[in-house]
Amino acid sequence: MSCERYIVRSTPTFFWYQLTVISALNNLFTSYYTALQYSTSQTDLIIQNVVSTIDKIKTESPLKDLLSALTAGLALLGAPGVGSSILEATVGSTVKSAAQVFTIGVQQAPGVAKALWPQGTLESQLIQIGETNSELARSNEQLSDRLTAALELLMTDVPTFLSLAGTGLWTTSRTLSIPAQTKYLTNALHNYVTSQVLARNGWYGIIEPDTLADPNMYPSIESVEQSGSRFGPKGVRCDHSTSICTSNEADATTYLWSNASHRIFSLISPDFPDYDHRAGKMTTDIVNNQWADLEVLLDGSFNCTFQGRHGSDVVGLGPNGALDLSCLSQLPIQGPRNGCYPGSYLVDGKTCPFQPPPE
Repeated sequence: MSCERYIVRSTPTFFWYQLTVISALNNLFTSYYTALQYSTSQTDLIIQNVVSTIDKIKTESPLKDLLSALTAGLALLGAPGVGSSILEATVGSTVKSAAQVFTIGVQQAPGVAKALWPQGTLESQLIQIGETNSELARSNEQLSDRLTAALELLMTDVPTFLSLAGTGLWTTSRTLSIPAQTKYLTNALHNYVTSQVLARNGWYGIIEPDTLADPNMYPSIESVEQSGSRFGPKGVRCDHSTSICTSNEADATTYLWSNASHRIFSLISPDFPDYDHRAGKMTTDIVNNQWADLEVLLDGSFNCTFQGRHGSDVVGLGPNGALDLSCLSQLPIQGPRNGCYPGSYLVDGKTCPFQPPPE
């Protein structure tokens, strides 16, 4: 594509600025596409591990959603909020800079975001989660089409270009490109796949309602450890590196304290009555095998459901262009026995969107 026909002739300073932004955009999108090829090639072992361990029913997912989860990886690394503190520690400064500029930029230019993450119900091939890697490899053209459509819009639509360029972030001295062998670009994909497989195989999450009502009840992992008998007669012990806490009873129940929201969650297994032990093993397996980020998985699923978006677009776009990445995780979250969590979206104005508690 020739950029010459696009450039608006004006002052030498603005002309230089346009060239600089165009060059940065081309570098970022081209390097992102290359890095996604590498990341996708490295993700097969993790997905196969999830499938062989959990997926008894051969879960299927629309290819559209898998592509959206894959291309949302850079935005997840650049976005504040759920899981960002953990992701922040896993990537180098070059990737962080590029991810942050990318994420801010696409929110200033909603048309670009819509090209990257098509919204609404579209016809899409259903594929087995276990075939994700091979299907994504065969769908390279669709991936390229999304990135190309976003870049072409920037290069041919002046208002869109100016909206994105107006952030002033594209002319910094930092290198806005993604190294070819960048890890963690598939974190969003892993979270989506893990949440889908867990959900289809009967797993769900529960939240300690007190921590929703008062986010300052447990402001630190230490405060959970000092909670006395709140989570069991003998208290709990916590792993500070993972924020996983386990009760000191024989049937040890496992909890996750979220550093992002200060909420406390548990995973519930479909295999009663041994669910406490199985849920504890599953929680640690998710962390140890890098299947998902527990904060992204559980906080994300709660936020997605709370907004009434469970089962909708993997990447949400607000009316002002804001990205909503919570639905990268769509694990069912159990609701209260009576009513619904205050402030949550009600389906048809009356139905709580959370999973009903068991009878």
